[in-house]
Amino acid sequence: MKLSICIPVYNTDITYLNECISSILNQGFDGYEIIVVDDGSSQRYRETLVEFCQINTKIKLLLRSHSGLRGARVAAFREARGEYVLCIDSDDCLVGNDALGKLVDFLESRNKPDIACFNATESLDRPKKIVEYGAMFEKTIDVDKDEFIIKFSKTYKLNNLCFKCFRRELTEKLELDEQIQLNMCEDRLFTAQILRHASTISILDSILYFYRQHDDSMVKRRFSIDNYYQRAQVERIVEQIIIEITGEHIHNYASRLKWCVGDLCETRRTISIYAERVEIYRKIASDVFFLESIDGCIKSKDKSGVDARLVATLLLKKHWRAVDAALLVRNQVVSLIKRQPALL
Repeated sequence: MKLSICIPVYNTDITYLNECISSILNQGFDGYEIIVVDDGSSQRYRETLVEFCQINTKIKLLLRSHSGLRGARVAAFREARGEYVLCIDSDDCLVGNDALGKLVDFLESRNKPDIACFNATESLDRPKKIVEYGAMFEKTIDVDKDEFIIKFSKTYKLNNLCFKCFRRELTEKLELDEQIQLNMCEDRLFTAQILRHASTISILDSILYFYRQHDDSMVKRRFSIDNYYQRAQVERIVEQIIIEITGEHIHNYASRLKWCVGDLCETRRTISIYAERVEIYRKIASDVFFLESIDGCIKSKDKSGVDARLVATLLLKKHWRAVDAALLVRNQVVSLIKRQPALL
């Protein structure tokens, strides 16, 4: 069995990239190819990268003009020749020298499923699983596709493409439109598109991947209203794909609303000027995606996410000061729980 390991790069700290590629080259299993896609890095960086990628013949380097993460992955998928595809972000790495061996053994033991999910950690010193598969699914090895889709539609916890390995032939069936420009939610869109063509899904609930969090991470950047619009765009596409797969009109309005309020919280957390925050509040309050979400929650009589509905109600009434105060309290509570999880 051969794996195609796809690594998009855009001016990544060379130290992180070295850790990433070294974690692959140090694996006991060697049936893989590494496809590094430089997505328009600076000329100086690219010269360093070209030299760096000559250290091993398993590494193939593709040079492109800048088009974003989605376009870089599309290019890697088209170049891949392995039976399975594995995506690794250029500042992340594999955990241990037997990660690929464990994964391949698992794939073969489960009769080569279309998709294999595994776990990751944000800390190498104190590893803790990021995804709680056991709390999500009745069976934690071979998962019913419909059950997986329902869970996926309600949460972002199953989004990360780097926590999955999938048959290369699935990428050949994807609508790999490089013109879709996204700064976020790429993984959610790719996962939905792969699910459309997959039949079997298995879960290896072991930590194989180190998911690095640092100050340059997208999740820590200043919030932009474009983030909200892109999320809404992706959610509409994902909902349509899920309808096509299941034949049912599944609209998780409570989850939608929670994500809308999550964007409001990011606005409150990352933007210091009140007037700028209010401008974003106004835009979200008048947006169709948000209005559909709150209306759907009311009509379905869904009682979940009471705090999100409270914020949404204040937003509808355009009580900007109250919205701002409620978001501040919500962020403080979330921060407290993260520091002291025993409070739960």
